Amino acid sequence: MYFDEFDPRVNFDLKPLLESRQGPEGSLNGQYRYDALICTLGYETRARYVAERLQRETENIWAFSYPAVASFDYSLNEERYKAMGTIYHTNAHSYRIFLRELVAGRLAARRDANSEQSQTLRFAIDISSMDRDRLAGTVLALMVDQVEEIEIDFYYSCADFDEKLVGSEGPIHVNRPISGFEGWTSTPDLPLACVLGLGFEHNLALGALETLEPTDAYLFVASGVDDRYDHIVMDRNSALIEGVTENIYQYSVRSPMRTALAVESIVHSLVRSRRVILVPIGTKIFALACFLVGVAYGDELAVWRLSADSARTPENRVCTTDPVGVSVLLRKKKSLT
Repeated sequence: MYFDEFDPRVNFDLKPLLESRQGPEGSLNGQYRYDALICTLGYETRARYVAERLQRETENIWAFSYPAVASFDYSLNEERYKAMGTIYHTNAHSYRIFLRELVAGRLAARRDANSEQSQTLRFAIDISSMDRDRLAGTVLALMVDQVEEIEIDFYYSCADFDEKLVGSEGPIHVNRPISGFEGWTSTPDLPLACVLGLGFEHNLALGALETLEPTDAYLFVASGVDDRYDHIVMDRNSALIEGVTENIYQYSVRSPMRTALAVESIVHSLVRSRRVILVPIGTKIFALACFLVGVAYGDELAVWRLSADSARTPENRVCTTDPVGVSVLLRKKKSLT
């Protein structure tokens, strides 16, 4: 990756999520694979999928609730998370701070227990049921707010195809930069380039382009889960795709690392001559790629959110396939003294 040239806010390495870490294999030699699994108590069936697979591999399971929509599988998920770990209730404004302190507490405990020999803390994060704000807060709490070396495995459960799913349709209620990714560029007079994901919600993509009015647009279209999903996304965004014609990139949801590298490559080619805004519409894998690139480039770019938010129609998502993921090794930050 190229971002070391830009004195990045965060130094980290990406690598594929090892197959040996997937599946309920239990602890190894009395030691857990993960210090904690960070996940979501929501209404989707898939919200508990990774936790149920990894519960014997992680010392702690921290489930953060979305109490606003207690429908579909919320009650069952709550019951399962009470049995597997600890449920936390935080609001959107305090989530990042609360999680940062939880992680810092684990780091302090590890230092006290291993004063003579430091060990890298390891976390698993299930992003499947996180919204963009919570995913951003999670990445910032673990990758920007900590100073110790940390290894993070991000997991994502791909939703099974359901012809009744329509995406987060509804009027746009959220249209703003994401907190922590505002991108306070020192070159505001440069032309604007927008790197945009496409999903079911074609109105969000159109709204982003109408709001931001970029000089150049780069579209990322997902594939690799189910051809029926691909056809719906292409059909709903056909007018936008035909209007752009160039700068259209296809990424595989099952290759999170390659997706992050592809987004970073585009950003690297633009950042010296353009102001860059990433718009993580579409899959959570594309959103994760945007936030990983965002923490690397810092104020050189912004990440923007558009959403129907509370006006969207709740939909249940079920997963019956193995989760996909990417592993991040966060390098220890240098002391400024």
